[in-house]
Amino acid sequence: MKTVLLALVLMACGPKAPVESLSAEAAAAAAVRETISQLWNYEDPGVSHAKFEEAAAAAPDPMTRDQYVTQQARAKGLLGNYDVAHAMLDGIEDPQGLVKVRVLLERGRVFRSAGDQNSAMPLFRDAWELAREVGDDALAVDAAHMAAISSHIDDAIGWTETGLALARESKDPGAQRWIGPLTNNLGWSYHEDDRFEEALASWNDCLAWNEAEKTGQGERVARWTVARGMRSLGRYEEALAIQLTVLIENKENREPTGFVHEELAENYLALGKETQATRHFVKAYDALRLDAHLKAKEPARLRRLRQLAGK
Repeated sequence: MKTVLLALVLMACGPKAPVESLSAEAAAAAAVRETISQLWNYEDPGVSHAKFEEAAAAAPDPMTRDQYVTQQARAKGLLGNYDVAHAMLDGIEDPQGLVKVRVLLERGRVFRSAGDQNSAMPLFRDAWELAREVGDDALAVDAAHMAAISSHIDDAIGWTETGLALARESKDPGAQRWIGPLTNNLGWSYHEDDRFEEALASWNDCLAWNEAEKTGQGERVARWTVARGMRSLGRYEEALAIQLTVLIENKENREPTGFVHEELAENYLALGKETQATRHFVKAYDALRLDAHLKAKEPARLRRLRQLAGK
């Protein structure tokens, strides 16, 4: 669930960098970063690869071209073409500065996508250190985020707190846009560690940030998560009221409702309202039974939904 929600938060939030207010060098880096953000479609890495291939061919200089090539490699990694992705990164000659940071980051992501966390972690640490050296806060926070989601719980919390501290103190809008995703992640790490009060506090921070930034879908995801934290604390009536609001908002915006129905069902069940619970378990199972992430990572959760839906 953490991975699914993070993807939604990343797609839904983030102010754009006002490149005109930066130095020439920083503005160039921000412009490339903004182009990369616009070209990415994480739901279709194949389309993204094609776009980055075109961008690299039209790049005005080698440094810009090489940064786009790192994103081609990332797309290949997401498609499962790990050897091709590594070969593309190997083909970047003598990477320096921001290009080297991106090479480290994307090679780490390729290893992680292939399930090799041990090879990925040193690359994320090196990317963090080099990004700090060259003064790119946005890439540094990205590296901290990757180190966090590739670590066991204690280290994950530490890396997330490190990245979040930099995002909050940085003047770079590219770093600041990570405040929402990282407060979301930190909450999930606390939740995984059964630190439910701290999880809810972090998710409330995430909601406040999303509301301030008017992220739309990000706000709705954050409200869902706050209600999820309330359920873990036994605050079922409060959680139920929020999830009912989120259900209406998701329908109005034609967004998926499966996870909302699941939460409604769990809250109704905890309150002893079995008829309402069963109705929402049915809707949740029908919506989520083919979800690739749940099938691969949480089959027991799907079995529970099916059982409680009476299927």
